[in-house]
Amino acid sequence: MIQCPVCQTEYHEDVPKLCKTCGWDLTPDPLPKQVLDALERQERIRLAWARNVWARAKEIAMRVQIQGKMGEMQAQLEEATRERSRLESQIVQVFSQVEQITPESFQTLLADVFPGKERLSQIQTQLRQTQQQLAERTHELELAQTQIGSDGLDLLVSALEDPSSQIQRIAYLLLQRSAAPKAIEAVQAFQLQSYKLFTNIYTGEASDAFRAIAISPDNQIIAAGNNDKTIKLWDLATGKLQQTLSGHEGAVLSIAISPDGETLASGSSDKTIKLWNLSTGQLLSTLAGYAGEVWGIAFSPDSQTIAGGSNDKTIKLWKWQTGELISTLAGYAGGVRAIAISPDGQTIAGASNDKTIKLWNLREKELLFTLTGHGDRVRSVTISPDSQILASGGNDKTIKLWNLNTGELIQTLSDHTAPVTAVTISNNGQVLVSSSDDCSIKIWNLTTGELLHSFTEHKNYTVAVAISPDGRTIASGSFDNTIKLWRVAP
Repeated sequence: MIQCPVCQTEYHEDVPKLCKTCGWDLTPDPLPKQVLDALERQERIRLAWARNVWARAKEIAMRVQIQGKMGEMQAQLEEATRERSRLESQIVQVFSQVEQITPESFQTLLADVFPGKERLSQIQTQLRQTQQQLAERTHELELAQTQIGSDGLDLLVSALEDPSSQIQRIAYLLLQRSAAPKAIEAVQAFQLQSYKLFTNIYTGEASDAFRAIAISPDNQIIAAGNNDKTIKLWDLATGKLQQTLSGHEGAVLSIAISPDGETLASGSSDKTIKLWNLSTGQLLSTLAGYAGEVWGIAFSPDSQTIAGGSNDKTIKLWKWQTGELISTLAGYAGGVRAIAISPDGQTIAGASNDKTIKLWNLREKELLFTLTGHGDRVRSVTISPDSQILASGGNDKTIKLWNLNTGELIQTLSDHTAPVTAVTISNNGQVLVSSSDDCSIKIWNLTTGELLHSFTEHKNYTVAVAISPDGRTIASGSFDNTIKLWRVAP
């Protein structure tokens, strides 16, 4: 039997390399005894530090649990108070009518009143008990806060630099739960590195390939378009399937959610765009008029205009609530595979099979630049939150970063080994996420171009990717008929 020296978890057989509870390295050290003796003092210091971090982590977990219980009790207290008020009002109303009651109905009234008084007494007793429990939990929380204090936060912040990814993961998750300014600052500073800790936490399956993904602005819903002609909506936090939207007569190739979070748009091989109420799933309208499949869609920042790029070599702009076609942007020599509208509402970008990206002034519908750096079809485009950088991915296996205002090529990222199928940029502008036919998802530092992390769990072409507005979840869709969610998990 082996016991972890940090958290005391016992292993009787099949001892893992790292402790499954705290991440401590359990591998026997093969160094000679004299070397081990020389390192003994340093190892004792490191072990004591790790035990301290683990103890603080458990204390913070206890604090979170207590806060949860307090919330439940507060809800019970409020409900008991409301129930008491209702019963008191009922009794007062009944007794105010006593003078108008006939003798024959007096006994009936008493039968109504006295059970109500008895129930009121029970509610008052329950109320006192709940108040007492709430006071006890408040005291426990104050004790926990005193025990943890700034020293505990300092330990968790320092644990973010520990060589053990498991310790980093625990510290990061616990700091996310804290409202202390020091914790919030540490989480923000570590967020770029946190992507190295991401792991697959949920896999959803369907009968066919997922072609497009979008996440709602409130981080609540993930929408995915499928080759089976449907759109599936999941709860982003739990991975629970909420509803399936049907109505298209062909594969759903593109998905977008309006910036106000109210409307879902889907583009299909049936040559239409459909608009849906995101909350209810109700079909609001259908936009027809394309001569080819609708491969890319995007909303304007005010959520009033939608743009759709098609295999018919055009981009069409619509006032979707009225169905009015505003404008058609042409000039491509191949189908338009993807489009993006800048957050400042000034520019629309369209990527094409003709190996180019065209940038248009959205207001004047004037062509600004034609970008010609890719060596093959351009499959995807996205624009940074500050409307300064455009990222594109193509069949030439590269991702290119462009200055949106000048059309200048800034950098080329070349780690994928197959066509790049989708690109997206986080809301804080720190990272770029890409998917590829090499079955991988890659996360990049947008500023430096450094590759931070790769996911390789998909078993077939990975063709869609999205990152949640808070940056804490990545979603990917694949021809292996799965959608996967990735985030830091315990």
